[in-house]
Amino acid sequence: MKKGGKINILNLISKKRLWVLISIYILFIFVSLPFLPAFINVLSSFISKEILNLLSLVLSVSFFLMLSIWIYNKKYKVNQFLLIISPLLLLTYFSLSLDVWVERIHFIEYAVLGLLISRAVNVRTLKGIIATCCLITLIGVVDEIIQWFLPNRVGDMRDVTMNSFGGLSGLWLGRFLYWEQHILKRNSYP
Repeated sequence: MKKGGKINILNLISKKRLWVLISIYILFIFVSLPFLPAFINVLSSFISKEILNLLSLVLSVSFFLMLSIWIYNKKYKVNQFLLIISPLLLLTYFSLSLDVWVERIHFIEYAVLGLLISRAVNVRTLKGIIATCCLITLIGVVDEIIQWFLPNRVGDMRDVTMNSFGGLSGLWLGRFLYWEQHILKRNSYP
């Protein structure tokens, strides 16, 4: 944050912009809740559920494969690669284990939220990790509470768990990607 005794203003501005982006993303999650069932019905009228399930599966697997290849191309040692790829494996496993394609997309939606939050928060302590995990879980809880009050939605504790796992997996992945970027910056200085 400090550079030569002065606060790096550009870093503060970019952090503020990132929090604005995160806030807009969370707002989008909440605002889209009442409209998602209608969108799903329209989509289901054009495409069968089996095809939608297959498309979401292909989307999930291709996303995880592309990210895995990108990480692999960084030429890490085997133990570093496995440590960095572990959240991707966890995300892939949970995503593939979901039966309903909408839940798979929702899981990925919260993984993206975790990735965004991992860029905005510099978590270095156990207390910071717990606080960030609580924030992601709280957003998932608010999501489900809103659904309890909507006539066409149902709030469910299982969904809170899926939201949390998605968000925490994205946070975990984001921390490793940030860690890699931080190491590269530190090693690039003479």
